[in-house]
Amino acid sequence: MPVSSPRAVRCVEIDRQYVSTGVMFEPLQGRRMFFYYSVIRWGDSDESELVIITDTHRVIVRGCRLGSLGDGFREQRVKTVRAVPKADQMLAEIGESDTPVVEEILIEYLGEEGPPLPFVGKSGKKAKRHYGGSAPETPGI
Repeated sequence: MPVSSPRAVRCVEIDRQYVSTGVMFEPLQGRRMFFYYSVIRWGDSDESELVIITDTHRVIVRGCRLGSLGDGFREQRVKTVRAVPKADQMLAEIGESDTPVVEEILIEYLGEEGPPLPFVGKSGKKAKRHYGGSAPETPGI
């Protein structure tokens, strides 16, 4: 029987053919959580961290080579993001050079009201959006 070389678990599954309806986050400990792309408000990523804000949760993914995940989320191609144990991280790090390695996934509930909305001034009132012409004075901002 031939001995196969060890293979690391893939941290990120991307659908290269179709747009995905949502993404599953699988932390090492705790419950897996699925979010539809329609509830994702915004995201931010660099090589070591990805932050996704949904209507009710903040998801922070930490690892290495995460830069391409931002594009994957923008194009709605990411299906699964899973954190892997240290042994699989080491195998993934010596594998394909562009494959993301996820070390940690933190999922924080933001409450019923969700994340703070933009355009909120000191008075706590939401500023009015103004299109074209000169913007009206908005007190408290």
